[in-house]
Amino acid sequence: MSEAELLTRIAAILNGNPDLALRGPVATLAMETRFREELGLDSVALMALAFELMELAPALDERTIVQWKTAGDCVRAVTAALAARPP
Repeated sequence: MSEAELLTRIAAILNGNPDLALRGPVATLAMETRFREELGLDSVALMALAFELMELAPALDERTIVQWKTAGDCVRAVTAALAARPP
């Protein structure tokens, strides 16, 4: 899955979950988009995002969430989890 596809998937998850309390709808998401400062996500919202992404990448380690400052951090974590899954 490409970076662009993952960014689109993450934006869809964020827009589709009203419990995340975004500052507004996410039209586009860039690798450098900051989760807390720009989107208003807190640690609970990041955990909810991670659980949704675990459906796509079950090997995703939720302990890495504390390191997710940007959408790019999230994309890299999901990409690593996808690479770690058995063929």
